[in-house]
Amino acid sequence: MKRLLILSFLTCILGAQAAYAGPFDTCQYSIKIKDGKYGFVWKPSGAHRVQAVLVLPSRFKGFLSGKNTLVVRSVTIYRADNLHKISLMPMKSHGICAPGGECLDRPTFAEKHLSGLRLAKRYGNIRIRVVTNLPDGKTHVHCTKEFNPQKRQD
Repeated sequence: MKRLLILSFLTCILGAQAAYAGPFDTCQYSIKIKDGKYGFVWKPSGAHRVQAVLVLPSRFKGFLSGKNTLVVRSVTIYRADNLHKISLMPMKSHGICAPGGECLDRPTFAEKHLSGLRLAKRYGNIRIRVVTNLPDGKTHVHCTKEFNPQKRQD
């Protein structure tokens, strides 16, 4: 009887693991890495900092209409080979530009500690997962294909 309970328990655990959805299994939209001049940009290092910088297309900028909630909820970097989470990228600018100021008119994010070169040496190719807020409290998940973080993408 004890043996049957252990076997049932292991079967339940293994079955639950097989049903696990990874971070990219829930992607609803694909973010094109090579989309031209005014869309997605990955910079291995910023103009004023050594950390890698991500610029999202302008459709991700600002706040939800009539709310104090940002359009982008989170930006997360993952290893491309095993999809382990590397880090969250903090927002540096929500993309709403003040007149006369220096601003890209798109939301920007910077890796806390690593340049694109360091990311590539430590983790290899990466993928990015962006979660956005919707007015009704739900979210959308946008993902990139894998790319080399030491090379500029735009």
